[in-house]
Amino acid sequence: MNRYFDGCRTAEEIKKRYREVAKQLHPDNGGDPELFKAMQAEFSSAWERCKNIHVNKDGDEYTQETDETAEEFMDIIEKVINLDDVTVELCGSWIWCSGDTKPHRELFLSAGFHWSGNKQAWSFHHGPYRKRSSSNMSLDEIRNFYGSKKFKKSGKKYKSKTSHEHEEEEAIALLA
Repeated sequence: MNRYFDGCRTAEEIKKRYREVAKQLHPDNGGDPELFKAMQAEFSSAWERCKNIHVNKDGDEYTQETDETAEEFMDIIEKVINLDDVTVELCGSWIWCSGDTKPHRELFLSAGFHWSGNKQAWSFHHGPYRKRSSSNMSLDEIRNFYGSKKFKKSGKKYKSKTSHEHEEEEAIALLA
């Protein structure tokens, strides 16, 4: 077995790793279908082991029960993985999609995403969401609070950046 998820201790780490590996092994991207299936089986096993263990942006682990299954997460990622000019971002247990999303509106709606007009992005969260405060966080505040990992398809290549790498790039661009 390839052990794609060795070293992953939390649900967020497993989801991020799945997204990275799925892009490399997906048959639509030239990957081997058998390796992709083996990776999905390993993801299911790793998910069951860590689905209730989470981490915040400061690296502190906490436990929160979820009834989300590995198959549900794989299905959502499968739907958005190959959308051109769409950035997919994992922030905690949420999936955010931004960029040129208008042509894919029906796909997002059918997959259970919700449009956030003030953030200009689609969001997905498993199960009901209960807002815990009266404040409205911007997407940047959400990134800073939960941490994030962005993925963007550009042609046939994928780019992956953490929120800190993205901030460094923006700062360098401002200095130039």
